[in-house]
Amino acid sequence: MRIKINYILAILGAFFALDAFRIASALSIFSSDVGIVGMIVLIIGIVGLLGIYFYSKSNYNLASLIYLIAGILIILLLTIDSSLFSCIFYILAAILAFVEGKREPNITGNGFEKNSNTGHYFNSNGEYPQYNNMNNPVNSPSRKSFDTKLLIIPVAIILVILVAVIAFNTTGDTQTLNVSNIQIKSEGYSMYTVSCDMIPNRDYNYLGLVVVFYDSSNAEIGKSPLVWNSNNPTKGQMIKVSGTAMTSNANMKPARAELYFFDKAFSTDTADAIYTQNITIN
Repeated sequence: MRIKINYILAILGAFFALDAFRIASALSIFSSDVGIVGMIVLIIGIVGLLGIYFYSKSNYNLASLIYLIAGILIILLLTIDSSLFSCIFYILAAILAFVEGKREPNITGNGFEKNSNTGHYFNSNGEYPQYNNMNNPVNSPSRKSFDTKLLIIPVAIILVILVAVIAFNTTGDTQTLNVSNIQIKSEGYSMYTVSCDMIPNRDYNYLGLVVVFYDSSNAEIGKSPLVWNSNNPTKGQMIKVSGTAMTSNANMKPARAELYFFDKAFSTDTADAIYTQNITIN
């Protein structure tokens, strides 16, 4: 029995999916979203191993398709080193499953192998002339055909995962914050106290506040990346937010400020903010 290289590659793909889940779980202290995506990646990595089962049942094309789908979905969901390796190994497994499947013996429905040179059918006990009569197609064995109904399996897997991802992203868009009573008070020497009342709409592992000041010409005159932060705020909890933000120069007077709340530590890209509020400073 020849060793199936695609089996080894698929197992490596699943292993790195597991490692991606481990890393995502560790990073979930900064964002719970990463942990959820890591769990989805792990599930896809395990489902990808179904390719081994279908290959063993001589459904080589289906096995290759499952490997390919698993690899693509993993890298689309999570872009870290482990998920990249998982994707690479699964895609290689898909290629090898296709190539190795082409090299598998041409076993017929009655357990006979066809000699590609003579066109005769035989088994371990020798040739069976009754099967070599080209004028008797009824008795001639046929190669096992691909069952198209099995395509339902990878299609169903894709649909379930896509629904889960869409539902996750939709839920994430609505899970923001209730922020009220925002106040910005000058403390002199370019320092300003920024305060507000905040109620999270769900549990978070982390929340942080970034404040950007603008002058009357809408030019940025100061950015404070860590005005306030909190670990593990809970849904419905009333939080009194307060911190100090600064302009770049004491002679610069801000006309307005933009407040950005993030659920990932050290985030400063305003596009990643889960809540934004523009405040006019009198």
